[in-house]
Amino acid sequence: MENKEEKGKQKEEQAELAYCEKYREYVKLTDGCKHPKEYCAFREKCLIYLYKKFKDF
Repeated sequence: MENKEEKGKQKEEQAELAYCEKYREYVKLTDGCKHPKEYCAFREKCLIYLYKKFKDF
């Protein structure tokens, strides 16, 4: 039973992560963009940036 609970927690943690194309790393959506003031070619289609932008809105 513990294994199923642990797997469930891991899936929840993975669901909260999004991939940053610029730095090629996973970032928690709740933390938002680590470099919001730097230029980013992917900004318009970045899930991390958009999530934080609309969460504050």
